[in-house]
Amino acid sequence: MRQLGMLVGAVAVALFVGCGPVDGQISDEGAQAVEQAELLQGLADACQADNYNQCVAAGYASCNAWSANTACGDTTCDPEYGLSPCFRRDCTEGPCQNIPLGATFQSVQKFRVCFNPQGQSCTEWLVLQDFQRTKCGC
Repeated sequence: MRQLGMLVGAVAVALFVGCGPVDGQISDEGAQAVEQAELLQGLADACQADNYNQCVAAGYASCNAWSANTACGDTTCDPEYGLSPCFRRDCTEGPCQNIPLGATFQSVQKFRVCFNPQGQSCTEWLVLQDFQRTKCGC
């Protein structure tokens, strides 16, 4: 019985040694997820130039799905912006007036990573709106 246990143990060790270190291996999908997370962090800091379809046109035809829409870059304020809902109705003196509250704006974009047949990557950026209203007031 002891010899059978040693045989099973030896076979198990031989099988696991052939696998190599599992912790150090990252699948292509895992590597792509890490790359996407790094790109999303970069999106929040600064907007990228729009290069929609330039990677595909250059032969990087296999693309991941587009990322979620993300606000990027600095916000800007227009204190005179008074379109709905960014105004206050004032009827205290004379005819009622719409008093502008102003609004804060920020750019919105998303990205996707494309690959060529050699496995090299290229990132496409798509600017959805140069300035989207994020809130009323400045």
